[in-house]
Amino acid sequence: MRRADVAMYRAKTKGKGGFEVFEPSMQEVAARRLEVSTDLERALDRGELVVMYQPFVDMTDSNPIGVEALVRWNHPRWGRVHPGDFIGVAEECGLITALGLKVLEEACTQQQAWLAEFGNEGPFSLSVNVSTRQLRDHRFVSDVWSVLSRTGLDPARLILEITESFTLDNPENAGSRLRELKQLGVRISIDDFGTGYSSLAMLQELPIDILKIDKAFVDHVADDPRRAAFARAIVRLGRTLGLELVAEGVETGAQRERLLSLGCHMAQGFFFAPALTADEVGHMLRRARMLRQTAGDRSVAAAEREAELLTLGQSLAM
Repeated sequence: MRRADVAMYRAKTKGKGGFEVFEPSMQEVAARRLEVSTDLERALDRGELVVMYQPFVDMTDSNPIGVEALVRWNHPRWGRVHPGDFIGVAEECGLITALGLKVLEEACTQQQAWLAEFGNEGPFSLSVNVSTRQLRDHRFVSDVWSVLSRTGLDPARLILEITESFTLDNPENAGSRLRELKQLGVRISIDDFGTGYSSLAMLQELPIDILKIDKAFVDHVADDPRRAAFARAIVRLGRTLGLELVAEGVETGAQRERLLSLGCHMAQGFFFAPALTADEVGHMLRRARMLRQTAGDRSVAAAEREAELLTLGQSLAM
């Protein structure tokens, strides 16, 4: 009976109408997932989950204009656990709501601290990923408002990143939920755009502010004409709809230059900076402020600041 349950669970994860025949490896996977879910529940109370921040920048001068909050799990026995190995488990076992709220509150609190120190010289925007299960929770909108109220963060500074799959599964419900969130004053971004099947009509109907161009289109944008054509089409689509665009996963100078030539000016990726601790972001912002304050000639200063920010971001990745 236990083996049948394991096979049935595996079939459910693949969607409706499917079936699975039990294999011994399934038992090992199920046992591992149970261990992860048990330890994850404890991790929420033990402070093992850490929020990191990856800057996104204006590619014209490499100045950071915002950060994306990313959760990391420092497990006492397994070491650093990749989000791909526990976010799905958190959704399946019902922990994603608690985990998501923890990340949201910590990130909003940190953003307020940066604003207190740097004002408008700090990251203007804070982006936080939201899972489909969180969005479907009827309490989610009120939870977001509660976090904003407790932390005092201006809603206009918060970007909630959603996936294309949420908008495709049930467009009517998605539109209703997103409009409720927009009424709070937050902005909405579609993450990994281009990997799903979003239609122009759907994008026109949904209250979206930002499209993040998926890394798959960025990887070879500088050397593959077809990928560059896709990226150009997304940029034009975004501009037509009055949306902001952010390229994900920029890793080379050639990618950066090609994206700029296509009209995309915002990006994030290892070329600029990896995911950083809050302290590392603070160090980067202080250094950027010092460069601005000590700059003489504006054109020379811009070039020096850009080189310094790139060097700093890349050195922190080591």
